[in-house]
Amino acid sequence: MNELRFNFTQNSSSVGFESTSLGGATPFDLSSIPGPNGSQFPSVAQGGGFFVCLCYGEFPNFALYHKPSAQRQYNITDTYNWTVARHQLKFGMDWRRLATKVGMFPIGENVIFFSEASVLANSMDFAQAIAQTPPSVEPVYTNFSSFVQDQWKATSRLSLSLGLRWDLNPAPSGEPLPYTVTQISNLLTTQVAPAGTALWRTKWNNLAPRLGMAYTLRQNPSGATVIRAGFGMFYDLGNAYGSRGYEGLGFSSNLSYSGVNFPLTSAQLQVPPPSVAPPYAATVYGFDPGLKSPYTLEWNATVEQVLGAKQALTLNYVGSNGRRLLTQFIYQPGALGKARVDSLK
Repeated sequence: MNELRFNFTQNSSSVGFESTSLGGATPFDLSSIPGPNGSQFPSVAQGGGFFVCLCYGEFPNFALYHKPSAQRQYNITDTYNWTVARHQLKFGMDWRRLATKVGMFPIGENVIFFSEASVLANSMDFAQAIAQTPPSVEPVYTNFSSFVQDQWKATSRLSLSLGLRWDLNPAPSGEPLPYTVTQISNLLTTQVAPAGTALWRTKWNNLAPRLGMAYTLRQNPSGATVIRAGFGMFYDLGNAYGSRGYEGLGFSSNLSYSGVNFPLTSAQLQVPPPSVAPPYAATVYGFDPGLKSPYTLEWNATVEQVLGAKQALTLNYVGSNGRRLLTQFIYQPGALGKARVDSLK
């Protein structure tokens, strides 16, 4: 028997923060402050982002922005079942393509006051103008898996489940790709990798065994005892950080200020276009070129005791252990305000 399945899913979402009159508040109008090129600040609908924090006391803050996203997923699975004597063989594959389109901020303004005195003096302790390009990005993640499994009735008392899965989880694709670095062993000597460099090399040896057994220790109908045990290795896709680079070098640039009046002027909002030339004006997101997929080991054991015709007692033990979990390191060279390097391994 062969079972083929196809799935297409599309989701659209939007995350937005708005200023309203809730509780008698006066809504904040973005068009009342200067914008780049002498124009008014872009509205939320146009992709403008605005954040203000009174970072003292109870840390009141508010944000205004609108960020739409759309996701499309294609998925094909195929499973072939073949029964031979005491063996139930199963072969299968699973292919998935996931593309997420996310809007960028053409211009954003972050404002921080660290004290009431700074607010009364209208002197921002920290302010930042941010620009992102292109208008939207769409990383594409493609994953492929195949497996073989044998459900074997070895004896009248013993059943075995033997399986092996192969997972292929390459780095994201699409145009343009985020930038990465040549290595993360020594961040003092690392360099930005050429445009189009894969964030990490594809690993072709992600093999995950699965083992299971069930053994009937006693076959007495009124008091049968069954022992079950299993072990499995499960790879994670590792995609959680793969799109972070779209917030950094080559896609985002910023200018920082301190001690200037609120709000920023049109001239102060003139952010240079994103660049990959040093000195870097954005965070550099670097990945270990030899990044390996994280995985989890899981095991369990069960004893089931039949108690009469209608009752049974079951005792379970379940354990798991995560290995090679993704870890992010942040390196801040020099004084605050210079580009930082986020490395992942």
